Amino acid sequence: MAPEIMHDKKRRLAYSFRRGSRAMTITSATTAAAFYANLISPIMPIRAFGVFAGTLIPVNFILVVIMMPPTVIYYEAYLKHKKCCCCCDRKTESGDKITDENDPNKIEPGTDAHSRIEKFFDSRWNTFVSKAKFPIVIITLGWFVATLIIAPKMGP
Repeated sequence: MAPEIMHDKKRRLAYSFRRGSRAMTITSATTAAAFYANLISPIMPIRAFGVFAGTLIPVNFILVVIMMPPTVIYYEAYLKHKKCCCCCDRKTESGDKITDENDPNKIEPGTDAHSRIEKFFDSRWNTFVSKAKFPIVIITLGWFVATLIIAPKMGP
């Protein structure tokens, strides 16, 4: 990202949308076309599902393009430093109100924005999975056995 737009939220959002809108348009159009291909099916529930999903994808695209930018701007301006949605302000360990200047989660210019995500998956997530591996395996096996028992009893 260009350094000159790093501190301007509106320019940063516009830059992101310009870059992402082509990919969103193409993937939404191809997914909708794939669902609309079900219109040629002689089976009415499949045809109806194709119409529903094929219409849902462009509607979702339009809502993302129309609703997402103002929502992000509103969040950044009014809700970013709130504890839960709109109630209380978040506080630092010393009890001070968190602002853009003293935010412990702030990403400094020049640092990689993905580093926080990488750190999460590298440390917290891996630690969780490592410690909970046996319960995860037991839950997965239980789910598999339950589906083996219930699936044959399902009707059309």
